[in-house]
Amino acid sequence: MEYKLRSLQNPAQEILITTSPTSIGRSKDNQLKLPGLPVSRHHAQVFLEGGTPIIVDMNSTGGSFVNNVRVQRSSLNAGDIVSFGGHQFQCVASAEKPAVSYEQMKLKDTEDLLNIWRKQDQNEWTPDALEIVEKLLMERL
Repeated sequence: MEYKLRSLQNPAQEILITTSPTSIGRSKDNQLKLPGLPVSRHHAQVFLEGGTPIIVDMNSTGGSFVNNVRVQRSSLNAGDIVSFGGHQFQCVASAEKPAVSYEQMKLKDTEDLLNIWRKQDQNEWTPDALEIVEKLLMERL
């Protein structure tokens, strides 16, 4: 299962939750930068632990909330609403995308590859697969 935090204010803004902690906060060195003083410089982290999404508040002033309950550390479930200083995100789960090889993609014709490339924002393909598609398109076009 793959998990993401998707902004409720801006659904195009989302982060993939991985085993590596993703830092959330106001400071520029965070992977997810959120504006506004209610957000601490280093507000929270989110990561996968044993396949379960976990959120940890980094002793922020305003707190981190899961379904309107302040938490220091909490597991997340699909559908949960996570809040940081007025910014709200929903935990979204989706089936993992299958891995695809260069050789498999090479069998597709150029039009199929172009269609895959056009649909990349629909999260149907892994970043590795899109890299392969881009390489093949560069070779062909």
